[in-house]
Parts: sequence; structure tokens; C-alpha cells
Amino acid sequence: IKSFLDSKLDENDICKTVFDILNLIDEGKESLANEKCMGDFVSKAYYSYNSVIKFDKTTESAATVPSEALKIYSIQVDSNMVNGIITKLRDYGISLLSKPFSSKQKNSPSVVINNTNNATANANATVDFSVSIKQAKQQIEDLGLGDQQYSEILKKLSEIEAINNSNESKGKKWKSAKELLKWCAEQGIEIAKVVLPILAQMLGR
Repeated sequence: IKSFLDSKLDENDICKTVFDILNLIDEGKESLANEKCMGDFVSKAYYSYNSVIKFDKTTESAATVPSEALKIYSIQVDSNMVNGIITKLRDYGISLLSKPFSSKQKNSPSVVINNTNNATANANATVDFSVSIKQAKQQIEDLGLGDQQYSEILKKLSEIEAINNSNESKGKKWKSAKELLKWCAEQGIEIAKVVLPILAQMLGR
């Protein structure tokens, strides 16, 4: 099963990168209990993604300066730094999910953001997501899948819609999305092209 999952991830560079980011985020959360582990996480995140993520100078120094020299430069690797990196990784992951599939959302109405009326904005966002789900279901139907696979995908889309409409924090939604990403990788590229934009829209709210 693991070999099959890995092969499917290799077929989709975006999905594989996002999956790697999710694993790195988990490492960051686990490192919070240990100063050395936090330092290792900062270095790993910086050297893995500094070419695509803009880290601040303090983080750059913490990642590149030898650990024994950090005190000389008055640099402290702490939970605030780790959480800041986790946020940057999460935002980058969401941007990766969004960009390649933006053309699939052409017919979705734009979300209207009105700073003076949050209730209206939330209502528009809900309607927008509902329309996206309906469009995704239509795209799945057009693929001509077998009944069992078709039913399973519809169930997953309903799952995503329920997560989106829940009052869970973005962090919890991201955790749920991780499991859905694994499932996407098992379905192949055609299914991923339909489901990943929905996940990106959910996480971007």
C-alpha cells in the first residue's frame, strides 16, 4: 500500500510537495517540547524551502549560524519562531494547491469581502463553496467512473463540504486535509485535479 501511495505521489509533483510540507509541519509541532529539536526543525525548514519562502533575517541566522554561536548573536530559537515557520509553510502549501488548478474555478462566483459586513462576506463564501462542490460533482460524473468509485468520491466531497462549514480552526481543517490528500494520491491525477482545488479553497478561507 505504501509503495502504491508513493508511486501515485510521484506522479503529481504538487501533491507530493504539499504532502512533504504537511509532514514537516508535524515535525515542527513535535519539536516544540525540545530546544534542540526546534533548532533542527528551523534549519531543515530553511534549507528545504528558502528558495521559495521568504524567511526573516532572524530565522535565517538561526538556521545558518552554528548552534554554539547563537548566544553570541543574541538569537533564541523558541516556539514563536517555530510557529511562525509553520504558518509560512502552511501558506505556501495552500498557494501550491491553488495555482495549478485555478482554471477549473472559472465559473465560480467571486467571494465578496466587505469589511463593514462580515455576515454578508461569510454568506457569499458559503454560497461560493457550495457552487464549487456542485461543479466538482459534475466533473466527477463526466469522468464516467464505476459506481463504487463514483459513490466514494461523492462521499469525500460531502466530507470536505462538512469540514468547510464547521467551526473548526484552520489548523484542524488542515489536519483533516492531510488525510484527504493521502486519499487523493491513491485516486490518480484525474480525480486529484477535481478534488485538490476544493481543498485549496477550503484551506484558503
